[in-house]
Formats: sequence, C-alpha cells, structure tokens
Amino acid sequence: MVDHGIPLMNIKEKLAQVEDKVVELRKILKDEILPEHDDILLLKFLLSHHEDPEEAATWYRKAMVFRKENASWLYGEEGPEEEFIRSIFKVKDGMHSRDGEPIMLARSGESLKLLRNHDNVVEIMKKFERWSTWQKERIYQECDKLTRTTGLLHKMYFVNDMAGMQLWTDLRIARGIGSSSKVSEMIHPQLVEKQYVVNPPAFIRILFATVKPFMSKRMAKKVVVVNENNKRTIEEKGTIKDLLGFDHASVKFDEE
Repeated sequence: MVDHGIPLMNIKEKLAQVEDKVVELRKILKDEILPEHDDILLLKFLLSHHEDPEEAATWYRKAMVFRKENASWLYGEEGPEEEFIRSIFKVKDGMHSRDGEPIMLARSGESLKLLRNHDNVVEIMKKFERWSTWQKERIYQECDKLTRTTGLLHKMYFVNDMAGMQLWTDLRIARGIGSSSKVSEMIHPQLVEKQYVVNPPAFIRILFATVKPFMSKRMAKKVVVVNENNKRTIEEKGTIKDLLGFDHASVKFDEE
C-alpha cells in the first residue's frame, strides 16, 4: 500500500490470475501481436477492457493502427507545435509523487482565458490533442519502465487546477478535451490512476455537464473533485500534498 492509500497491482500475481484470458487474447490476435509486445502489455489491454479478450483484441488493433499512422510525430523527440501549445496551455510535467509516480499539472483556468483570445479554437484544440497525446506517450513509457523495474503497475496522476475558471459552455473546447482523453485512453491502457480537480468553481457541475458527454465513462470515474480548501475529496481525505507528496500551488510554469 502506497502512502496515498491506492494499492499498486502486483503484475506477476495478476498475470497468474488471468493467465487463461491472456492465452485467449494471444489466440485471437495471433501474428497481429508485434514481436516487442509481451504479456504485460496484453494484461494492460485486458484490464482496460473488462478483462474481456475479444474487447481487448479490438482495442489492441485500433491502438496499433493509430500508432502506425501517427508514428511520425508520436515518437518524435520534440512535441508537435510545442512552443505554440505551451504559450496557451499551462501544462507542466516532470513531477513525481513521493512514490515516484509521474504527475502532470494543468492550470485550466488560466489556459482557457488565453484560449478564448483566439478565433481559431477548433484548429488550436486539434493541435492540443496531438501535443497532449505525444506528452502522455512519454509518461506512458516512464510508467511502463517503472512497472517492469518494480513488478508493480505504475500509473500517472493528473492535477487540474481550476483557479480563475470562468463559466463557459463552448462545445468546441469540450469536444477537444474529450477527444484528447479518448485518444490517449485508446493507445495508453492503464495510464491514468486519478484526475484531481482542485480549486473547483461554484459552477463545477455545469462544466462537467458540458465536458462529460465527450469523455469516456472510464475516464469520468477517475475524476476526484477537491473542495476549495483542499481538505476533503469525494473519495479520500487529505490535501493533494498529503495524498501525493506534491504541492501543486508552488509550481512555477516559467521554470524547467
């Protein structure tokens, strides 16, 4: 049990529990499985799709098609339109919980203020989707390395700081946020553990009603709203610092 109370799955034990399903998944996919893909990756697809081999196979195929068609930017050393995206979206990575799990922080209240100054919102959200997917690919590889090193399934945490958020119901933005989430969920099985929303505005229910239709049910279940004092969450008690050993308020975006 890690300090924030979320147990890390033992990969060896879980593989033993679902051995028959892994074998069945291999039989379904046969030579479609890439040589570098082992039972750990197949397990992640099973866990992300109700431990159903048929469903996992369908999404494995979709993920491989996407990766092949988008390899030119997905595996690039630099993020697509990095400078432009970071000039609008206040997103910071490279941080970790006390247990070594990657944390990504976004100040969406500030970001949406900057985004609304632009006319070409749809085009910008498409660029953001690509950049966000590229960024999560880096984090996915980091989590995979940790998983293989420790034998425990590691995932990332996303902290969404809504301080300064203004009321909006722009479906173009909501659609872009939802689309980005779904693409990553397709090619990055078992990536996100929790998404903490801090400093939620009074109209948080309206915002969720706008975005939720474009999010997958699986991702929506991972959202935990923290009240204005960061004292108590829906599912857990404690501040973000207590839970993750991470002080989101102290992060500066102009520092590497």
